[in-house]
Amino acid sequence: MKAWRFIRLLLVILLLGAASWLGLKEGLDGVHDGETVGQRMAAGLQVLYGAAALASLVGFAARARWTRWALGVWGVAFMVTGTVAPMVWGGAGWQAGLLAGLATLLVALLVGWGAVAHLRGTWPATPSDPSSRRFFHGTRADLKPGDRLQPGYSSNYTERKSSWIYFSETVFAATWGAELAKGEGPGRIYLVEPTGSFMDDPNVTDRKYPGNPTKSYRSRESLLVVGEYLDWQGHSPEEIQAMKDFIADKEPIDD
Repeated sequence: MKAWRFIRLLLVILLLGAASWLGLKEGLDGVHDGETVGQRMAAGLQVLYGAAALASLVGFAARARWTRWALGVWGVAFMVTGTVAPMVWGGAGWQAGLLAGLATLLVALLVGWGAVAHLRGTWPATPSDPSSRRFFHGTRADLKPGDRLQPGYSSNYTERKSSWIYFSETVFAATWGAELAKGEGPGRIYLVEPTGSFMDDPNVTDRKYPGNPTKSYRSRESLLVVGEYLDWQGHSPEEIQAMKDFIADKEPIDD
């Protein structure tokens, strides 16, 4: 899975980089050298998709939400350019232009899918009404309302300290958090409120449950403890041990 994500990321960067360079370079040359209105229009579209590809790369690196819009502009300009360029520069018929346009559309869709798939779950969530949602955190710590859960501690997967704090909107996920948490005390589940932005937890969205049905999240900001949640039922010792064995050799996505 990690190898596939790396290959997908590399292909998106290479294709957008090539589109940016070729679009800007050849487009500017075409604007200068074009002899007809059609050629200059096609060259202008090349400049547009080159600039949009460059903006997409910047947004992709920054994990910005507007990256989708930049990709959309790039895809449309890329497709239209691919359609009209063979006709205005090469004298091809409309059938060849249509086929070229379909080919560039396919490339644009694949690049857009790869970029958004890679970024999925990395955009901070900004719920309009956080008070309408309930968030849970499972742990063995004995806490009281008003306490804050901070990132910077080792996770259930590794002794390495994590820069994230994890929580969920489901008791199901919080139950496993409480039962797998390190420590000697009893497992506890707390109602918490995130104090900053948060994102989907890639350890479950990418690895086990596409679409995040467990509604598991992570944040670099603290969680405010609202109170303890008592209406939950744990798993059997056999189920807990099976889960511990399952995650024993798993390396978390913690970057």
